[in-house]
Amino acid sequence: MTKSPDAGGTEDDALTGIPHAGRRTRRRILHVRRAGRQLILTAAVESDYMGRTDYQQFYEQMTGRIRESDAACFLLRTGGKAATGVMYAAYPALLVLIWISGDLRRLAWNLLIPAISFVLLTVIRARINRPRPYEAWPIDPLIHKDTKGNSMPSRHVFSSAVIATAWLAFWLPAGIFFLAVTAAAAVIRVLGGVHYPSDVAAGFASGVAAGLLLMALCP
Repeated sequence: MTKSPDAGGTEDDALTGIPHAGRRTRRRILHVRRAGRQLILTAAVESDYMGRTDYQQFYEQMTGRIRESDAACFLLRTGGKAATGVMYAAYPALLVLIWISGDLRRLAWNLLIPAISFVLLTVIRARINRPRPYEAWPIDPLIHKDTKGNSMPSRHVFSSAVIATAWLAFWLPAGIFFLAVTAAAAVIRVLGGVHYPSDVAAGFASGVAAGLLLMALCP
Protein backbone atom coordinates (compact mmCIF):
# COMPACT_ATOMS: atom_id res chain seq x y z
CA MET A 1 0.00 0.00 0.00
CA THR A 2 1.27 3.49 -0.86
CA LYS A 3 0.55 6.39 1.48
CA SER A 4 -1.06 9.37 -0.18
CA PRO A 5 1.08 12.47 0.28
CA ASP A 6 -1.92 14.69 1.06
CA ALA A 7 -4.09 12.37 3.13
CA GLY A 8 -3.79 9.94 6.00
CA GLY A 9 -5.05 6.92 4.07
CA THR A 10 -3.69 4.92 1.19
CA GLU A 11 -4.23 5.46 -2.52
CA ASP A 12 -6.36 2.34 -2.60
CA ASP A 13 -8.53 3.78 0.19
CA ALA A 14 -9.06 6.97 -1.78
CA LEU A 15 -10.14 5.04 -4.86
CA THR A 16 -12.83 3.15 -3.01
CA GLY A 17 -14.89 6.30 -3.04
CA ILE A 18 -15.26 6.23 -6.83
CA PRO A 19 -18.83 5.16 -7.60
CA HIS A 20 -19.39 2.03 -9.67
CA ALA A 21 -15.62 1.40 -9.84
CA GLY A 22 -14.71 -2.27 -9.80
CA ARG A 23 -11.43 -3.60 -8.46
CA ARG A 24 -9.83 -3.72 -11.92
CA THR A 25 -10.91 -0.16 -12.70
CA ARG A 26 -9.49 1.10 -9.41
CA ARG A 27 -6.19 -0.65 -10.14
CA ARG A 28 -6.04 0.97 -13.58
CA ILE A 29 -6.68 4.43 -12.15
CA LEU A 30 -4.06 3.79 -9.44
CA HIS A 31 -1.38 3.04 -12.05
CA VAL A 32 -2.33 6.19 -13.96
CA ARG A 33 -2.09 8.29 -10.79
CA ARG A 34 1.35 6.94 -9.90
CA ALA A 35 2.73 7.69 -13.37
CA GLY A 36 1.12 11.12 -13.35
CA ARG A 37 2.59 11.99 -9.96
CA GLN A 38 6.12 11.50 -11.27
CA LEU A 39 5.52 13.91 -14.15
CA ILE A 40 3.92 16.45 -11.82
CA LEU A 41 6.96 16.30 -9.54
CA THR A 42 9.19 16.87 -12.58
CA ALA A 43 7.14 19.93 -13.56
CA ALA A 44 7.40 21.22 -9.99
CA VAL A 45 11.20 20.99 -10.23
CA GLU A 46 11.06 23.10 -13.39
CA SER A 47 8.83 25.67 -11.67
CA ASP A 48 11.25 25.90 -8.75
CA TYR A 49 14.22 26.46 -11.03
CA MET A 50 12.38 28.94 -13.25
CA GLY A 51 11.50 30.93 -10.14
CA ARG A 52 15.09 31.47 -9.05
CA THR A 53 17.35 31.04 -12.06
CA ASP A 54 17.14 30.61 -15.83
CA TYR A 55 16.23 27.51 -17.79
CA GLN A 56 19.59 27.42 -19.55
CA GLN A 57 21.34 26.72 -16.26
CA PHE A 58 18.69 24.16 -15.29
CA TYR A 59 19.04 22.37 -18.64
CA GLU A 60 22.83 22.33 -18.56
CA GLN A 61 22.82 20.86 -15.04
CA MET A 62 20.21 18.28 -16.03
CA THR A 63 22.04 17.07 -19.15
CA GLY A 64 25.69 17.56 -18.14
CA ARG A 65 26.40 13.90 -17.44
CA ILE A 66 24.69 12.80 -20.67
CA ARG A 67 26.74 15.20 -22.81
CA GLU A 68 29.95 13.67 -21.47
CA SER A 69 29.15 10.34 -23.15
CA ASP A 70 28.53 9.78 -26.86
CA ALA A 71 26.90 6.48 -25.98
CA ALA A 72 24.46 8.18 -23.59
CA CYS A 73 23.52 10.73 -26.26
CA PHE A 74 22.98 7.93 -28.76
CA LEU A 75 20.83 5.98 -26.31
CA LEU A 76 18.75 9.06 -25.55
CA ARG A 77 17.99 9.75 -29.21
CA THR A 78 17.46 6.08 -30.06
CA GLY A 79 15.23 5.60 -27.01
CA GLY A 80 13.06 8.51 -28.07
CA LYS A 81 12.58 7.08 -31.55
CA ALA A 82 11.93 3.60 -30.15
CA ALA A 83 9.31 4.89 -27.68
CA THR A 84 7.55 6.75 -30.49
CA GLY A 85 7.55 3.66 -32.69
CA VAL A 86 6.22 1.42 -29.92
CA MET A 87 3.33 3.75 -29.07
CA TYR A 88 2.34 4.40 -32.67
CA ALA A 89 2.30 0.65 -33.33
CA ALA A 90 0.31 0.06 -30.13
CA TYR A 91 -2.72 2.05 -31.27
CA PRO A 92 -3.52 0.20 -34.53
CA ALA A 93 -2.77 -3.08 -32.74
CA LEU A 94 -5.37 -2.18 -30.10
CA LEU A 95 -7.96 -1.32 -32.74
CA VAL A 96 -7.35 -4.61 -34.55
CA LEU A 97 -7.74 -6.63 -31.33
CA ILE A 98 -10.96 -4.81 -30.45
CA TRP A 99 -12.31 -5.43 -33.95
CA ILE A 100 -11.43 -9.13 -33.70
CA SER A 101 -13.27 -9.29 -30.37
CA GLY A 102 -16.40 -8.07 -32.11
CA ASP A 103 -17.04 -5.19 -29.69
CA LEU A 104 -17.98 -2.56 -32.25
CA ARG A 105 -19.16 -0.10 -29.59
CA ARG A 106 -15.74 -0.14 -27.94
CA LEU A 107 -14.08 0.17 -31.34
CA ALA A 108 -16.15 3.26 -32.17
CA TRP A 109 -15.29 5.00 -28.89
CA ASN A 110 -11.60 4.10 -29.28
CA LEU A 111 -11.66 5.85 -32.64
CA LEU A 112 -13.77 8.88 -31.70
CA ILE A 113 -12.39 9.91 -28.30
CA PRO A 114 -8.68 9.95 -29.32
CA ALA A 115 -9.49 11.72 -32.60
CA ILE A 116 -11.68 14.43 -31.06
CA SER A 117 -9.33 15.05 -28.13
CA PHE A 118 -6.34 15.18 -30.51
CA VAL A 119 -8.03 17.92 -32.57
CA LEU A 120 -9.02 19.88 -29.44
CA LEU A 121 -5.51 19.69 -28.00
CA THR A 122 -4.03 20.79 -31.34
CA VAL A 123 -6.26 23.89 -31.35
CA ILE A 124 -5.45 24.71 -27.71
CA ARG A 125 -1.69 24.42 -28.10
CA ALA A 126 -1.81 26.52 -31.28
CA ARG A 127 -3.57 29.26 -29.30
CA ILE A 128 -1.01 29.04 -26.49
CA ASN A 129 1.87 28.75 -28.97
CA ARG A 130 4.54 28.50 -26.31
CA PRO A 131 8.08 28.74 -27.73
CA ARG A 132 10.25 25.65 -27.50
CA PRO A 133 13.10 25.68 -24.95
CA TYR A 134 15.67 25.90 -27.75
CA GLU A 135 13.85 28.99 -29.10
CA ALA A 136 13.54 30.82 -25.79
CA TRP A 137 16.95 29.98 -24.30
CA PRO A 138 20.50 29.72 -25.68
CA ILE A 139 20.74 25.96 -25.16
CA ASP A 140 22.20 23.23 -27.32
CA PRO A 141 19.41 20.61 -27.37
CA LEU A 142 20.41 16.97 -27.39
CA ILE A 143 17.58 16.28 -29.84
CA HIS A 144 17.54 18.75 -32.74
CA LYS A 145 14.21 19.86 -34.20
CA ASP A 146 13.13 22.68 -36.50
CA THR A 147 9.63 23.03 -35.02
CA LYS A 148 8.76 26.53 -33.85
CA GLY A 149 6.30 27.15 -31.02
CA ASN A 150 3.45 24.79 -30.08
CA SER A 151 5.40 23.48 -27.10
CA MET A 152 2.53 23.42 -24.54
CA PRO A 153 1.05 20.83 -24.11
CA SER A 154 3.21 18.14 -25.68
CA ARG A 155 1.03 16.50 -28.31
CA HIS A 156 3.49 13.64 -28.55
CA VAL A 157 3.12 12.75 -24.88
CA PHE A 158 -0.63 13.39 -25.04
CA SER A 159 -1.04 10.84 -27.85
CA SER A 160 1.04 8.25 -26.01
CA ALA A 161 -0.93 8.78 -22.78
CA VAL A 162 -4.27 8.33 -24.56
CA ILE A 163 -3.07 5.12 -26.17
CA ALA A 164 -1.62 3.78 -22.92
CA THR A 165 -4.81 4.51 -20.98
CA ALA A 166 -6.92 2.93 -23.71
CA TRP A 167 -4.80 -0.20 -23.35
CA LEU A 168 -5.35 -0.09 -19.56
CA ALA A 169 -9.07 -0.42 -20.19
CA PHE A 170 -8.53 -3.31 -22.61
CA TRP A 171 -5.68 -5.29 -20.99
CA LEU A 172 -4.13 -4.08 -17.74
CA PRO A 173 -0.57 -5.51 -18.10
CA ALA A 174 -0.14 -3.95 -21.54
CA GLY A 175 -1.55 -0.67 -20.28
CA ILE A 176 0.97 -0.54 -17.44
CA PHE A 177 3.81 -1.24 -19.89
CA PHE A 178 2.67 1.50 -22.27
CA LEU A 179 2.29 3.98 -19.41
CA ALA A 180 5.93 3.30 -18.53
CA VAL A 181 6.92 3.86 -22.17
CA THR A 182 4.95 7.14 -22.17
CA ALA A 183 6.69 8.34 -18.99
CA ALA A 184 10.08 7.43 -20.50
CA ALA A 185 9.23 9.31 -23.71
CA ALA A 186 8.21 12.36 -21.67
CA VAL A 187 11.53 12.39 -19.80
CA ILE A 188 13.47 11.93 -23.03
CA ARG A 189 11.73 14.91 -24.65
CA VAL A 190 12.66 17.11 -21.70
CA LEU A 191 16.27 15.88 -21.67
CA GLY A 192 16.35 16.33 -25.44
CA GLY A 193 15.49 20.00 -25.04
CA VAL A 194 12.37 19.93 -27.21
CA HIS A 195 9.90 20.45 -24.31
CA TYR A 196 9.74 21.93 -20.83
CA PRO A 197 8.76 19.54 -18.00
CA SER A 198 5.44 21.38 -17.67
CA ASP A 199 4.75 20.73 -21.38
CA VAL A 200 5.00 16.97 -21.00
CA ALA A 201 3.12 17.01 -17.67
CA ALA A 202 0.25 18.90 -19.31
CA GLY A 203 0.30 16.52 -22.28
CA PHE A 204 0.23 13.50 -19.99
CA ALA A 205 -2.61 14.89 -17.88
CA SER A 206 -4.67 15.75 -20.97
CA GLY A 207 -4.09 12.32 -22.49
CA VAL A 208 -5.02 10.53 -19.28
CA ALA A 209 -8.18 12.65 -18.97
CA ALA A 210 -9.23 11.56 -22.46
CA GLY A 211 -8.28 7.98 -21.63
CA LEU A 212 -10.30 7.98 -18.41
CA LEU A 213 -13.33 9.18 -20.37
CA LEU A 214 -12.73 6.22 -22.65
CA MET A 215 -12.58 3.93 -19.60
CA ALA A 216 -15.89 5.28 -18.36
CA LEU A 217 -17.53 4.64 -21.73
CA CYS A 218 -15.94 1.21 -22.13
CA PRO A 219 -15.71 -0.36 -18.63
